[in-house]
Amino acid sequence: MALLSVLRPQRRDGRVLRFVVALLVLSVATAARAGELRAGDLLPAATLADWQGGSVDLDAWRGRVVIIDFWASWCQVCRAALPELDAISRRHASEGLVVLAVNIDKQRTPAERFLSEYLPEPAVTLLRDPEGALFARFGAQGMPALYVVDRAGVVRLAESGYSPQRLPNIERAVNALLGDPTARPDYADTPTRSSDTLLGPENTRPPDQKNTVNPPLTQNGLPGVK
Repeated sequence: MALLSVLRPQRRDGRVLRFVVALLVLSVATAARAGELRAGDLLPAATLADWQGGSVDLDAWRGRVVIIDFWASWCQVCRAALPELDAISRRHASEGLVVLAVNIDKQRTPAERFLSEYLPEPAVTLLRDPEGALFARFGAQGMPALYVVDRAGVVRLAESGYSPQRLPNIERAVNALLGDPTARPDYADTPTRSSDTLLGPENTRPPDQKNTVNPPLTQNGLPGVK
């Protein structure tokens, strides 16, 4: 009997401890999710460094359709993603599209090497976020991270990771916001995790940044799309 009286409180204590830990995990996950920029949110005010060493406010592009793409030299899939976004920028610049390619490398040199090899003549607007402050404010869940913003400054599409199959739909979303009545973005009811096939271990831990992988789920916020 004495042994049972000792064990029962220990079992109760173990259950209480597991319950407290579960609550802590849930609260941390909820807090992280609350800070994530989602479709339907207003783009936050922010000032970034441009590629010439000056500064620019995101509000400078209010009234234009904007793609904001976070990239880094250590992000291997950015080698394919950034040139594709550059091509979208070239196709739609005359219609009012602006593509902001925000680099989060702490040092500029690796970013310069990346551009010289993969995007020597960029049409996108290059900006820098060397401390990853804006990247963190957006609550991005992976790399690269992309946001499509309408003329009123409202986020209409948010994605993490990269899949070539998503590019046509991103461009349709842009066309819809630019006023093309034939553009109808096709969103699946169950979003795919683009990282499952294209984000490998080499993108999980950059040399001087936080581990920001395993992204993904697409958030859709275009009118009429659930």
